[in-house]
Amino acid sequence: MSMLPSIGDLPGRSEKVWFSIEDGAHAGPFSFDDLSARPGVSLVWARGWPRPLPWPTLREAYFNEVPPLPTEVSEAQLPPRQPRRLGRALLFGLAVLAVGVGGAFWFHRPALERPAELPLVLFREAQTRFQNVARPFPIPWGGVRADYGKLWLLDRSSQSCLYEVGMRSLPTQNLSGHEVALQSRGSSLAHWVTLTRWEFSAGERLWPGRYQITITRRECQPVGPRRWWQGAHPATTLNFEVPVALGGAADLERQLAARRLEDERRSRRARTALTEGWRDVEEKCRTLAAISLQIEQEFQVLLERKRPWKARVNEVVNRYTLRFGGFLTNFVVKNDEDFARLVPGGREGKTALMSEQPRVNQHAKRIGLLSMSLIEGLQKDPPTYAQLTRRLKSFSADMAVVREALENQAREAQAVYTAPEF
Repeated sequence: MSMLPSIGDLPGRSEKVWFSIEDGAHAGPFSFDDLSARPGVSLVWARGWPRPLPWPTLREAYFNEVPPLPTEVSEAQLPPRQPRRLGRALLFGLAVLAVGVGGAFWFHRPALERPAELPLVLFREAQTRFQNVARPFPIPWGGVRADYGKLWLLDRSSQSCLYEVGMRSLPTQNLSGHEVALQSRGSSLAHWVTLTRWEFSAGERLWPGRYQITITRRECQPVGPRRWWQGAHPATTLNFEVPVALGGAADLERQLAARRLEDERRSRRARTALTEGWRDVEEKCRTLAAISLQIEQEFQVLLERKRPWKARVNEVVNRYTLRFGGFLTNFVVKNDEDFARLVPGGREGKTALMSEQPRVNQHAKRIGLLSMSLIEGLQKDPPTYAQLTRRLKSFSADMAVVREALENQAREAQAVYTAPEF
């Protein structure tokens, strides 16, 4: 609107034609009443007025009807118009809020809470893996309670899903020393899959070790507001290996290394015991062979004709009883005791060694049986010299058979413990 410098041309108090000059720019338009209520007004102006006027001058013109100075001035000569700061600030704030919400939605990594019974070291490991995975898939990780009565698996997905889990221990990677295989089912809650009920197809309990895990995830459903825009994850089957131990992978490796060291020591002890066992078999066989030869030679005294028959028989029987009868009986008993404590359990080759025990006993008993049969026969029915010669010859032949068997067994035992692969 163009205004003339007469008192009658002053706009009405409620007309919004006035601009306030503030901080080098002009704001408005305002009515006179608006300016009166606006703090900090110092200069004012309206289109067609000569120049910006002090606010007191304009206020005096309205109240005292004193016209402003009548000099023409263009709007271009005035300071630029003050922008509407509040509106722009509001728009900027909304834009920042929209960007923040969108960024939070797209880039926010959800927090992971620690289950009450999960060891802290395992939770920290799970947290690291959780933050380093972006795709909504099961994470190759597993954690266990201190008594191995509960197993946790981790899924990056925030949806609620059903899980079918199969686990099988890797060979030589389980602290039990035996194969462990099991199946279980569970559902996810806040990224955790908790398993407490297992069906074992091998083994009887969960042991620390490395396991091959097969997870089938199905029947997924979005949770919370995500239901409105997020689709359900499709069924998925994944296979991976995980360490199952209270201290994580590093702790498991230490336990497995200690187990391997102990197994090696046990194996050395068992190998030493086996070596000693086979040597013992060899020595016992050679000892029995020597005893059989000595007994055979003792009975040759019976062929001496210079002394009476009864004196010769009594001397042989007494010497046999004193030197060999008790020895052969005690030999069998001690042999049983030696084999009972000879070899620790679980070592390959133990069965073969233990099969030598009855063979050694059989030879000792055979020597005693042949000797006692000869003595009883001679005492019951004194033979002629020819008959005695035949009996002793037959006795020697039987003893030779026993010695040959003993020598063969001794050589077999020696061949076992001296073999390069033993």
